[in-house]
Amino acid sequence: MLTKRFYIIFICLVATIALSAQELSIDDCFEDNILARKSVTAVKVKGERLKAYNLTTFRSVTVAADKRTASWVLRMVKEDAANATDREEGVKQGKLQYAFYVFRHKKSKTYRYIFFRNNKPEQDAVTDVTLVYMEGKATLGELKQMFK
Repeated sequence: MLTKRFYIIFICLVATIALSAQELSIDDCFEDNILARKSVTAVKVKGERLKAYNLTTFRSVTVAADKRTASWVLRMVKEDAANATDREEGVKQGKLQYAFYVFRHKKSKTYRYIFFRNNKPEQDAVTDVTLVYMEGKATLGELKQMFK
C-alpha cells in the first residue's frame, strides 16, 4: 500500500515539475494589468498569418518612458535566460543592450524564442524596452533569414 501511494505522489510531482518547466517568466509581461498601462504597446498574432513563417505565436510588448515597468521586463527576461538552450547577448558597460534566447521542446520539436532590446541604451536607467516572444517550428536560421 505504501509503495502504491509513493508512486502516485511521485508521478504527481514529476507532472507538476514538467508543467512548470514549460512556463516562462516573461509570460507575466503579456498579462492584462501590464498591457493596460499607458506606457505599453502590445502586438499579438496567432494562426494563419504566421503559417508562412513556420510560427504559431508572435507577441511583443514595447515599454516607453517607464523606468519601473521597463526594469521589471528586463528582470523577467534575465530569469528566463538562465534556462535558454541557446543565446546571443550584447552587453555594453555592464548593461544588456539586446538578447536573443532559444528554448527547445525536444518532444514536440518546436522552439520558443525571446528577443529583448534596450531601446535607449545611452540612458543610465532602463526606461524603454522591446520584448518579443515567438513560438513554432521555425529554426533559428529561418528566423535570421526572415529578419534580414
